[in-house]
Amino acid sequence: TAILVVFNLGVFAYAITIISNLFLEGELRTFLKDYKMLRKIKALKNHTIVCGYGRHGKQVCEELLKSNHPFLVIEPNEAKVEELRQQQFYFIQGDATHDHVLLSAGIQQAKAAVVTYIENALNVYTVLTARHLSPQLNIVTRASDHTTEKKLMRAGANHVVMTEVIGGFYMATLINQPNVVEFFRIISNMGEVAIHFKE
Repeated sequence: TAILVVFNLGVFAYAITIISNLFLEGELRTFLKDYKMLRKIKALKNHTIVCGYGRHGKQVCEELLKSNHPFLVIEPNEAKVEELRQQQFYFIQGDATHDHVLLSAGIQQAKAAVVTYIENALNVYTVLTARHLSPQLNIVTRASDHTTEKKLMRAGANHVVMTEVIGGFYMATLINQPNVVEFFRIISNMGEVAIHFKE
């Protein structure tokens, strides 16, 4: 009986240790970090909301980080959310076409929103929702064709960027006028340049 009592106490203590470590080092720690982050998000003002953390969204975040401009990312994908967590960026996991998600991101106190989804329809819906919730917001988005560009402008976007057009222009200019491209790089603070311009 004594051996059984001691053995059971040992098993119980070991189980408690394992469960405690699981909570403290895993989900509980993540929950507490996210909770603290959400409290900081509520205090943000004049920030930028980046909708989508794909190729374009990552680049936008990097440029905003360089200029020390406050921002947060709205992203539904779990893997990308984990990447945002590792980068220690402010984020909200959810769909930016839903009112409550944009309101949680502080859209009514935000300065701008950048909508970077690959799907044109998703960009249109997000711009519509954002414009409805914040009439004064500066909204920048991307489009893959001129038809979608017009729809996005009608939906309420202030600026529509056609990445393929800009990319083609950039490559052609590198052939015809490479020094012009270098000037663009300087005034836009792109790459390793010694001179930086500000508005």
